Amino acid sequence: RWKITIMCSPPSFLKGVLQAASPAQLQTIRWFVTGAEKTAKDLYEKVKNLGEDKRIVEGYGITECAPCITINDEGDQNFGVGKPLDNLEILIVDPEGDRVFAKDKEGEICVKGPNVFSGYIAEKKDPFITIDNEKWYRTGDLGYFDDKGHLILSGRLKRFTKVAGEMVSLGAVEEVISEEIISRTNIQADGPIVALCAIEEEGTRPKLILFTITTTLNKNEANMILKEAGFSNLVKISEIKHIENIPLMGTGKIDYRFLQTMVE
Repeated sequence: RWKITIMCSPPSFLKGVLQAASPAQLQTIRWFVTGAEKTAKDLYEKVKNLGEDKRIVEGYGITECAPCITINDEGDQNFGVGKPLDNLEILIVDPEGDRVFAKDKEGEICVKGPNVFSGYIAEKKDPFITIDNEKWYRTGDLGYFDDKGHLILSGRLKRFTKVAGEMVSLGAVEEVISEEIISRTNIQADGPIVALCAIEEEGTRPKLILFTITTTLNKNEANMILKEAGFSNLVKISEIKHIENIPLMGTGKIDYRFLQTMVE
């Protein structure tokens, strides 16, 4: 009806649109711009199948940086979320301190540039870190740069848990198990098929609780998938909860806060 040419949305939301819309309804769209979460490989294929005039571009940004930080050039989809915008700088910093890491080492992404905000209203905690007398915004995201200068996102700092001194990405665990389930069962779903939460209690190893919409996966199988994928023997699923649908927020992201209330 409105003949839009560019659509910006999280990948989860875009996936639902592509499933529900007819080719005629998407005819005028030239660019699909995704962000807010990792874009799955199959989404690139779905857009490609819509026609040669369609492009999907993945970027990375946050509200505090107005909002874009990096973006992929056309054809760079296999290289993370792209390169930093002009006049913007990124440092990779120790998430537990202020030590600057080499760019190819995983750490917290810190940003400096004219697009970065000056702070939160009435917020006592300082969101910035000072390095060499300059302020950098701590994004709370983890990542690193590849040898081509593309930023690779590892996940949210909040979406990591420490197991025996090792930082474990809950998102990486989800991705490995999800891809294996899809390859084994060819399951068709409108949204995510797994979600992982960690229960952390002082003095004990974190418990990893896996939510899934499939009823065929058990705990031993899930842990074997992780082992074969190269995860440490310390990284194990403690419990599997089968649910009808993985809850989503209005943005299309998984509602981890709601899932956390189900296990705490």
